[in-house]
Amino acid sequence: MRARDPRRRRHFTAEVEKIFAEAAATDDAEDATFGTERAYEPPATLRGREDRRRRFAQAKTLLDAELAEERAAHEAHLAEQAAREAAEGRKLRGRKPKAPEDKAAHKEKKANTTDPESKVMSTPKGYLQGYNSEENFAALDEEHPDAYVATRNMKNNPAPRTGRRGPLRKDATLVEQMDRKVSKKAGRALYRRRQQLIEPVFGQIKDARGIRSFMRRGRAACDSEWKLICGTHNLSKLYRRARAEPSLTPFSWMAVGTTC
Repeated sequence: MRARDPRRRRHFTAEVEKIFAEAAATDDAEDATFGTERAYEPPATLRGREDRRRRFAQAKTLLDAELAEERAAHEAHLAEQAAREAAEGRKLRGRKPKAPEDKAAHKEKKANTTDPESKVMSTPKGYLQGYNSEENFAALDEEHPDAYVATRNMKNNPAPRTGRRGPLRKDATLVEQMDRKVSKKAGRALYRRRQQLIEPVFGQIKDARGIRSFMRRGRAACDSEWKLICGTHNLSKLYRRARAEPSLTPFSWMAVGTTC
């Protein structure tokens, strides 16, 4: 039958209008049940001109504060060198330190306006938006397990940052403190178990399950998402173990095919 047939046209038009009416009715029902917010839309705090201006101003303030901190550290370093020269009565060897923005490797920093807690960081494969390791150390508290975290490539850089013996200086950073912790004999013995206990978990989550990035913004949101990922990983392992050995309690119900 020809496509220009008026009867077919009326039939298709009626079908299309019916589909649209059903879709509108479904949308109204879902809005009444779940609300009018759409999962694929950005949250209300990320919409609107005024909020964008506020976030841009906040990001610029953060970048300016970081640059001011680097400049203050540079000025303190210059003052320390000048004090040493005055005490020793001679100029120190070497080139004069350059200001942060005058260094050859200096690049304009960027800030994420939707997740100020994350930063653009360099990796062997390029750049990514993530969370600074030293800030992660600072976030550890008594509720977290006793952490042993790598601070360098143990194979390519076997020498500790601060040595294995002797007291740490008072102004040692959190990274240096963690490096000393994993560099001691007991720390190295415990850290070697990482390849049997921890690395397989990362491999299964990233490669087998394909989870290589977080879906939410903010350190707290990513922390809860990571706990959910690890929890489902453990449940999956428990389920497979129980299926392989049904006699294990409290999973013996799986052996007889019952449901809980």
